[in-house]
Amino acid sequence: MMDSSSHQFTETSNVPLDDDLVSSAYSEISTKLVDISEKKSFQPWHLPRKHYCRLRQWSLHTQKLQKDLKLSNPAQERPLRYLTLPGDELLDIRVLAKVMKTAGITMQFLGFNTASDKLRSAESDLSFSEVRQLEGIYEKPSEIIQHRIEKIAEENSIARQKVIEHLPFDVINLDFTGSIVGHPPLSSTSYLQAIRWLMEQQCNKNRRPWLLFLT
Repeated sequence: MMDSSSHQFTETSNVPLDDDLVSSAYSEISTKLVDISEKKSFQPWHLPRKHYCRLRQWSLHTQKLQKDLKLSNPAQERPLRYLTLPGDELLDIRVLAKVMKTAGITMQFLGFNTASDKLRSAESDLSFSEVRQLEGIYEKPSEIIQHRIEKIAEENSIARQKVIEHLPFDVINLDFTGSIVGHPPLSSTSYLQAIRWLMEQQCNKNRRPWLLFLT
């Protein structure tokens, strides 16, 4: 078990920013989101290795990208645009909000989620309400929609229209909980069709560097 007390830091610390980010994410997120007395079942995205991925892959490279894009420059005056599959607790958004706060910029996000029951739906709504109030989050038009990401491959679908409204993205994070090709599609379209359409849109509309995380 990791002792969060070993990761204290201050704004004037000589520790590099990336390590400060890791320290603060572990000390704040893990204690706020996981209540062992209440949560009896854990999903793959609760595992330590997944949180390591959030910190050392998604956060680290997003941090580098926003510097390359110079989004903190007053002349830019726009948020970083982020597409994600955040799950009910929006853990990746919470972590990346810290990157934005540290950089002095904000993040606008579009998330796809499918809360299948009332308990999950309530947790998702609560999480969305919480993250909208975080420093580093551009509240409007950030949103979570209850649609499968595969639906963006369907012409005239609500899912596709939402993506079009938010295009282009600076960071696309497609963190699937299952295999992309190992199982039959759960809708009339597949993950691969959705990814292909999304890549076509990005390449047509975004001439600046951007990131794709595909898990």
